[in-house]
Amino acid sequence: MEGGCSFIPGYVFEDIAALQDVEKDLKELAQSTLDVAQLKDIEKDLDDILTQLDELLRQEQGDRTDQDSAFEAPGLTRKIYSLANAGVGDAKRNTDLAQLVRHEASPDSTEDIAVNKCYEYFGDVYNFFSELFERNSIDNNGMPLIGVVHYGTNYANAQWIADKKLIIFGDGFARDSSDAAKPKADHTGYFGNFYDSLDLMAHEIMHGITTCVTKVVPGPCETGALVEHIADVFGIMVKQHKLQHTVEQADWLIGQELILPELKDMALRSFKSPGTAYILPNNYGRDKQIAHCDQFKPWADPHINSGILNHAFYLAAMEVGGHSWEKLGKIWWKTLTESKIDFSQLKGTWVPFARKTVEFAQEYGQGVQNAISNAWGSVGIKI
Repeated sequence: MEGGCSFIPGYVFEDIAALQDVEKDLKELAQSTLDVAQLKDIEKDLDDILTQLDELLRQEQGDRTDQDSAFEAPGLTRKIYSLANAGVGDAKRNTDLAQLVRHEASPDSTEDIAVNKCYEYFGDVYNFFSELFERNSIDNNGMPLIGVVHYGTNYANAQWIADKKLIIFGDGFARDSSDAAKPKADHTGYFGNFYDSLDLMAHEIMHGITTCVTKVVPGPCETGALVEHIADVFGIMVKQHKLQHTVEQADWLIGQELILPELKDMALRSFKSPGTAYILPNNYGRDKQIAHCDQFKPWADPHINSGILNHAFYLAAMEVGGHSWEKLGKIWWKTLTESKIDFSQLKGTWVPFARKTVEFAQEYGQGVQNAISNAWGSVGIKI
């Protein structure tokens, strides 16, 4: 099974697993999530789950009437499955309890906040790409946006699964997992509420779009960092668009909603100041992102080196002003979809991508070109 890239990188859980002054169960949960993030357990779980979901889809196809035309709509199609009662990850795992909970032909809100948020945010992401880039879902052909919520037991992550064409969402390090349908904002464990992050949703969907456009998947070195950067850039633009924030109003933070109370006022990544988004208690671990090529770490986790590219985007946006998606977003989109760059060959340099962004900025004037060129130079990418 071909997996994707987890939203929270593995090094975060390595830090938590190494902590000395936290409960043993939290350390074990971190190690367990790290193992799943490395696809040691996830393949068997998802294959079992998808067998059941495929059967649900077949039943759904057979049961619906001619009036159920929403399933064939050329536009937005969402399918949200819940594993709240499935016990995935337990010895008593029962994938027969996977349920299709909400979709276009049954759009009413449920009592499950994770289902509702996933459904709502999928719509926000779809509308962003449809309205601004005339993109019809991930594959530009109306691919259903499929989310599987309440994945695993205390699974603190979300992930695009490329060959299954869906996103899984865990519930985080919940101390009380007796009711997976309820928000877990009152427990300790650092990370949770994965359903409540719009930029996370957009980031993972963007991984799907990038795979369709470039035929590459996240990996190490420059290519992996660029793929993560693209996912983060469009993730943060979707959030800013939803809030209608200008570049000056925006906080330029990714994943604040995932941070539980004991790490308040923190986030997962920062465009403005990579490396400062979070600090674990007692300084046992911190945001490892970097902001300049002088700090580049060959073969490091791609989320670390992507901070360089994220910071360049931030610097360019602040110089251009206005809304990030109006000019820079369109330039980055055109670079991704029309530059014909072979991402798999970007070994040792991001210069081809950077040069294309400057080239495609021409239609917006010399000022925008200069802003982008200056930003790349500021992070050590000479074009």
